[in-house]
Amino acid sequence: MVSWKMQCKDEEGTFMVSGIGTYRSKSFDGSVEYRENGRLVMRGKISGRWVGECK
Repeated sequence: MVSWKMQCKDEEGTFMVSGIGTYRSKSFDGSVEYRENGRLVMRGKISGRWVGECK
């Protein structure tokens, strides 16, 4: 399992993106949240899979 959190502050307030996810063999599933000044703005699910080496 992996998790991340990024927080930015400016004159308009505090913005935070956080997420958590799980790698399984050749795939990934997780969720992400975006907050402005502590208020939940967006919540989503993310997923991906291995498609091969970069070319």
